[in-house]
Amino acid sequence: MEQRHYRGGLVGPVLLIGFGLVFLAQNLGWVQPDIWLSLLRMWPLILIAAGIDLLIPRRSVWGTLLSLILILAVFAGGFWLSGVRPGSARAGETENVSVPLGDASRARIHFSPPVAALEIDALGDSSAVILGTVPRAGYGQVQTESSQSGTTAVVDVTASGVYVIPAFGPRDDTWHFGLTSKVPVDLEISTGVGLVGADLTGLDLSALDIEMGVGRVVLTLPAEGSFTGNLSGAVGEIEVLIPAGVGVRVQMDAALASMITPNGQTYGPGEHEYTTPNFGSAKHRVELRIAQAIGAVIIRQR
Repeated sequence: MEQRHYRGGLVGPVLLIGFGLVFLAQNLGWVQPDIWLSLLRMWPLILIAAGIDLLIPRRSVWGTLLSLILILAVFAGGFWLSGVRPGSARAGETENVSVPLGDASRARIHFSPPVAALEIDALGDSSAVILGTVPRAGYGQVQTESSQSGTTAVVDVTASGVYVIPAFGPRDDTWHFGLTSKVPVDLEISTGVGLVGADLTGLDLSALDIEMGVGRVVLTLPAEGSFTGNLSGAVGEIEVLIPAGVGVRVQMDAALASMITPNGQTYGPGEHEYTTPNFGSAKHRVELRIAQAIGAVIIRQR
């Protein structure tokens, strides 16, 4: 008779290894003594990880590997969002990023930080296509590539190298950027772990594409203009704020996520659609396609 071997859960071993690493980092002086207060606030991550462990069958090596990757991604995202990151880089130093608009009549802007908190809004009366600051500590080498393709200004902002954030002293890990409001903008954001706060109220947006691995996206749509956008996330939350008078249609594909609409309707996992009552008659209309694996999608009226 074939003997069956019981396979225990993955969450317990991951927690033991994680706590061991935290004790080691604390003994070596890499993290602050109050790190345990930050860890205590993240106890809901254990429930999420345990749910993933139960949900995904581990009858094969691939199933076990997928469970492990998702569990590690959940804990890594929680550590980053809580500020639990060891390192020795100097905090408070920033790098300025500025790209002139020139004679371009359109702009295509791409942000691709592997790990970051990114805040975006509209520039006022500025001659720059993009203007902002990035913290030097933690993101390796920040790279800004700019060119002009015909009448389109093309800007790509990313970071390379090892991600190390200082664990001591005050710090601001946020990428702060303003985008031109003088010409139509195609905006693309792709990041692994982090927060994206994009207030696009004053922008002339022509296209939007946001991809988030683990984290939260808060998106305020432009008050004027019409475009089609795509938002996707693996684990986390996507919140969309709709300005008054803007008509919006949302098509959502949710694996294990829920969607909450302005009228209080809650949808579970699956494919759903939400349309504002004024979509057919609105002068300014936005169509969004949202794909969220685990977490929530919240649609609100401003």
